[in-house]
Amino acid sequence: MKTFAAIATYLISKRLTSSQSMAKWFVTLLGQFGATGKAAFYQGEFHEAIRQLYDSDILNSELASHLLQITLWLDEALSFVEELEDSGVKILLPGDFGFPAEFAEIADKPAILYCRGNLELLVAKEKITLVGTRNPSLWGQLKAKQFAFEAANCNIVTVSGLAQGVDSLVFEETLRAKGKTIAILPQLPKNASVEVSANSLLVSEYPPSDVEISKWQFIARNRLLAALSPATVIIEAPLRSGALITADLAISYGRSVYVAIPDPNEEVSYGGLTFGIQQALGAFIQSLYDLLYLEDRGELLETYKLFIERLSQGKIAIKPKDHRHLSQADLKRYIYASSKGDLSCFESFVVELHRFGIIRERKNKMVINFSGYNSWPKT
Repeated sequence: MKTFAAIATYLISKRLTSSQSMAKWFVTLLGQFGATGKAAFYQGEFHEAIRQLYDSDILNSELASHLLQITLWLDEALSFVEELEDSGVKILLPGDFGFPAEFAEIADKPAILYCRGNLELLVAKEKITLVGTRNPSLWGQLKAKQFAFEAANCNIVTVSGLAQGVDSLVFEETLRAKGKTIAILPQLPKNASVEVSANSLLVSEYPPSDVEISKWQFIARNRLLAALSPATVIIEAPLRSGALITADLAISYGRSVYVAIPDPNEEVSYGGLTFGIQQALGAFIQSLYDLLYLEDRGELLETYKLFIERLSQGKIAIKPKDHRHLSQADLKRYIYASSKGDLSCFESFVVELHRFGIIRERKNKMVINFSGYNSWPKT
């Protein structure tokens, strides 16, 4: 329905209504009139329906006025949509290829989406949402890169908000690892300021516009981050963080939420730490492996194990410019050489490696966890 796309885009870009509101009332209204062209909006019945919506306080006066004069700006709206499409923006309505089925499950679903990039990522089977603070500690940065790297190598699409900090790290690290990633934005950029490729996609329920982005658009964006993936991971979040809003929404949608084990000495992690404690045992995870294990994802667990095997054999680069790939034997030799045979020194190394999550206890055995590669102590 190109007419609906044009009307929705025009009204949303002017901030006269939201995508959620369009989904709740205008889709039904258009359905009543079978609006496939301008003729339907000349009907007296359409104007009467608008007046009834206004009288019932569903529409504000400015929006009602625009709808009653719809034929005066409909051509402009149609031209605006054509300009967006010519600039590479793809407009999705429910039922179109790429429009996520996950959004249909939530009460405040969007009525329309604006995208740049590979639409097939929206319908990918395996996705994970990674959220966190705009000002991560060194630990938070390492964990963001770790989870993104693991997901990329397990063919799981990462979903983030592309904000400064954890979100941007997830987006960049996923692409660096040749993985696939989706960024959900409060508003699609007017110009293609963020480069997209076959491995990336930018999504928003607000079209490019000269109107300044409002705080509530960021909050509204969080519900899409929460809904799109079956699981959300909080990398690092302070108290009263937007990442915690996303986590609460994910739980309300019946999704799983986990917290990457934080550094309790960092104040920026207090929100995630509190959230994890409130969620009881099993909320904290050290790696993607823990999430897949808790979610009982057998097939993906096998993929993860193959990834770790390739990593330990040096077949996967940890860093683009690091050509020395550590194996388990390398790590043993490193500890022995660094401690110089001093048992007390060796003990301190083991304690530190345990703190970093590299050495872990599992089933009464100490094992080396290669998923913690990004947090290995630098010497």
